Amino acid sequence: MKPTQDAVNRADGSEAQFVVPAGARTVDDAVADWRKLVAPHRKPRGVETSESHLKAHTPPELGQVPLSQVNVRRVQEFVNKISLGRSGKMVENIVLTLTGILRHGSKWEMK
Repeated sequence: MKPTQDAVNRADGSEAQFVVPAGARTVDDAVADWRKLVAPHRKPRGVETSESHLKAHTPPELGQVPLSQVNVRRVQEFVNKISLGRSGKMVENIVLTLTGILRHGSKWEMK
């Protein structure tokens, strides 16, 4: 616990930092599972589009966020960041890719 507290206390606030608890699944983990379990069963063009969204937008912004911390507010902040210079339809498609992956991830986590 002490190293985690020290890391948080050293953060100067200039960039967002996430303290990911040991064993916690992140958005990157859900994306990896989606690529392995879902993507092979999708049409190639759909996978290509999803991969484009993932490579350009989702992991850089949300990849290290624990799934337990992905909420409506965090998704809205993500939408606000990616909206600059993009059409509404492009933003909608990126968010649909993200929510589809998160939906699969939540189903896999159900007991």
